[in-house]
Amino acid sequence: EYPHMAAIGWTVGEKVQFMCGGTLIHPKYVLTAAHCAVSVGGSLPSTVRLGDTDLNSAHDDHFAQQINIRKINRHPLHRFARSYHDIALIELGTEATLSTAVFPACLWRDEIVPNEPLRITGFGELEEAGGHSPTLQQGQVQLMDKEMCRNKIRVNRKIPDGLLDSQFCASHETMDTCQGDSGGPIELRRVDLYDQEHPVVVGVTSFGTPCTNGSTGVYTKISSYIDWIEEETKENFSYQNCVKKSGHRNVANNLLDPFNIPAYGHLLQNSSLDSEFNCAGTLIDDRYVLTSAFCVTQPNETPKFVYFNANNEAVQVDEVIVHPRYEPGNPTNDIALLKLSMYLKPNSTLRPICFEDTDTSQYPIYSFVFRSKLQSDLGNLRYSYHTKGVRRSFESCDDNVEESQICANNSLPILPGI
Repeated sequence: EYPHMAAIGWTVGEKVQFMCGGTLIHPKYVLTAAHCAVSVGGSLPSTVRLGDTDLNSAHDDHFAQQINIRKINRHPLHRFARSYHDIALIELGTEATLSTAVFPACLWRDEIVPNEPLRITGFGELEEAGGHSPTLQQGQVQLMDKEMCRNKIRVNRKIPDGLLDSQFCASHETMDTCQGDSGGPIELRRVDLYDQEHPVVVGVTSFGTPCTNGSTGVYTKISSYIDWIEEETKENFSYQNCVKKSGHRNVANNLLDPFNIPAYGHLLQNSSLDSEFNCAGTLIDDRYVLTSAFCVTQPNETPKFVYFNANNEAVQVDEVIVHPRYEPGNPTNDIALLKLSMYLKPNSTLRPICFEDTDTSQYPIYSFVFRSKLQSDLGNLRYSYHTKGVRRSFESCDDNVEESQICANNSLPILPGI
């Protein structure tokens, strides 16, 4: 469940003591807290352990990898006397071997941390001065309002300027990070267009109030340091790249035959496929395509052609007909028709779709999502498609949804930009 979780150890005598956590973000890099790059017994952190949920047991060691640390790079503004810019990158001596038990997490890039339950993990103390836990612990905390956090975390010599915008707080009545959890992840979960769930790390465990019921944790906000992380690693940590590199997705269950989407068309600005913009339409009879009014009313983006993957043909648009009551910026009546320049002859690969004419609210609904272009055996450019299951949900709709609209949602939000 947490293949990105790392335990950071110090070699003291003949033993390795694991006293901080971290997050695998790349086969070669682990993200942690800068204050973890401290000397213990005259030694800096020397090793990272991955894929292990019980540090004192060998029963799961066939998943584990213990890799020497090549270098620890603290953020240049971090000072040990302060708790600001508490973030560091560990460069591993050798790249981790990726598997279902060892795999990088995505990084949250948006400035705002979502106000939703956040997961915390670590091998830290289960109670104040109680000794580190050998087994990986998990918990759930809630983002705390900044003003409330300032009342909990008073200005002191470690944070003389109070909390910065690059820090945030989270808490729970009975759960919190504790001594030994430093450097570990605080995260949320998101899905991609394949319905595969991804851990997305929003922060690095930094410090907090003493570990008791209702204690407060302070975390370094990762989005404030994305530029530094990418500069130091020379890697691109975009959401798209993160999903693309996830080699353990199972997409077969929702991959559709590109020749078997008979009513689906891509809107083009000219007959070249390179002119496509992010809109599509549905063939509803032999001359009309149904689409969104939003898609046909954008400045300088009026569709001139519709490309049908089913027969590899771009058909010119004769007329754009927008619903008379549509107003830009208002989702009501967001519907339009495209009249094609020619009648299409239905066949086994190209045929109009049927309309729903009965109450089918008890059935699941699906949206088609265009994912990528691919080359067919005949050398023609084709597309791959996937289905995205959504649930009809009336409870989660606000009062602005009208009877002419369907409300649906996903079990988890989709990764931004995916």
